[in-house]
Amino acid sequence: MDPPFSQHFVSDVGAFFVSQGVVMAAVAIFIEYRIVRTALAGYLKFAVLHLVFHTTHLEGMPTPDAIALTTALALAVVLPVVLLVVAKRAVWDTQADLAQRARPPTQRA
Repeated sequence: MDPPFSQHFVSDVGAFFVSQGVVMAAVAIFIEYRIVRTALAGYLKFAVLHLVFHTTHLEGMPTPDAIALTTALALAVVLPVVLLVVAKRAVWDTQADLAQRARPPTQRA
């Protein structure tokens, strides 16, 4: 079901999670589209690879556990995709609003 335990690997993964937390905290503080997109894309890459690993290593796991694990990991992929779409729409709305404001009052809709 899982590969053998490795303290070195677990420490490296822990360091990765801490660094991801720092990036996500920076995104929450300094909300800027490029930073948000970059952080979400990085997390999405991790989430997809994590999902692929676990869905290819389900043997020996009870069916309800396998379904729960796969569902949770799939949701971890869907969330950043949805947030990327929302962030893109917010940028489009902001750009459209700025373009509307830049027009002379007589040409505004």
